[in-house]
Amino acid sequence: MNDVLLFLIACGALLGAADDMTGRRLGLGGLFEEGFLCMGQTALSMVGIICVIPVVGRVLAPLFTALAAFFRFDPAMFGALLANNMGGYPLAMQLAQEEPMGRFAGLVVASTLGATLVYTIPVGLSMLGKERHKAFARGVLLGLIPIPAGALAGGRMMGLSWGTCMRNLLPVAAAALCIIWGFWRGERRLFAFFMRFSRILNGVALGSLALAAFPYICGVELLPGMGDIMEGMTVVADMGIIQLGSIPAAVLFSRLMRRPLRWLSLKTGISPEAMAALPITCVNAISSFAMMKTMDEEGIVVASAFLTSSICVFTAHLSYTLAEAKELLAPVMAAKLLSGFLALLLAVGAQRNKKRRMTAPGFENR
Repeated sequence: MNDVLLFLIACGALLGAADDMTGRRLGLGGLFEEGFLCMGQTALSMVGIICVIPVVGRVLAPLFTALAAFFRFDPAMFGALLANNMGGYPLAMQLAQEEPMGRFAGLVVASTLGATLVYTIPVGLSMLGKERHKAFARGVLLGLIPIPAGALAGGRMMGLSWGTCMRNLLPVAAAALCIIWGFWRGERRLFAFFMRFSRILNGVALGSLALAAFPYICGVELLPGMGDIMEGMTVVADMGIIQLGSIPAAVLFSRLMRRPLRWLSLKTGISPEAMAALPITCVNAISSFAMMKTMDEEGIVVASAFLTSSICVFTAHLSYTLAEAKELLAPVMAAKLLSGFLALLLAVGAQRNKKRRMTAPGFENR
């Protein structure tokens, strides 16, 4: 599977470059450049985190190890609280008692739960108006429910036993339940928490980048134990090269899916705008959030439920997995897509059930 997917991505790079050189008639040329130009923003958010994780892991390892031992799971699972490409993977690998668990937590689980915590929730809440927060929150809640099922499938594909997966996914289920409880108790407080956390994480990323750049420029180490800045830059460069082809290929795929999605829209009753956002979610989350501004409440619920796990599955998370451990591409994609499609089914079912209740006799008198 990996070889076939890599070949398709390479073909996407060739198509994008050819379109760019011939006037961008297919609209892929700009995407070809976008994949490479995004390295700057990616480096700002990732390189500093990658460099400072060894220090963070060393400081927090005793606490995380003690907690994990008490609850009988691998401390690598704490890395799953960050997105895989925002420190989750290196932290999980540093904390892991066994390497396979570090990969499971840092690539499979972190690409769903971690990405939801540090990216989907804060960015979605900041981009959508307050009047859409309730629908977005409902979609995220539905999207969180199948994350353990997707992670279980990914773990089994890695060769982990049922018992190992189930035992180590208990904290994942607990974290998901905490978020669900937070949305239920008061989305305003949760919004404030995640926005504050997002600002702190951004500050850590920028400050760590400067601390890592200092010894590279003048040879004086300000924070002992930090990783080499060039290691982080190599990861970002690998991602940029993959995205030369993955973004054009993913957008081309989304165009091919337009007719099937229109058919699904008619069959399910979900708005065409929400259905159109599904393949876009797999490429670019920002575009999906922008599309939600034109959707009805039902569409926002469906789109955000699918987005929770499937976010950037064909672009950023694909390229990061290929850069770090390409043999785990299939488990990561399976976990993200299975969770996403299960969330989609849950969201469609929930919206249908809501419609039935609203059209039931006597509903207005309840």
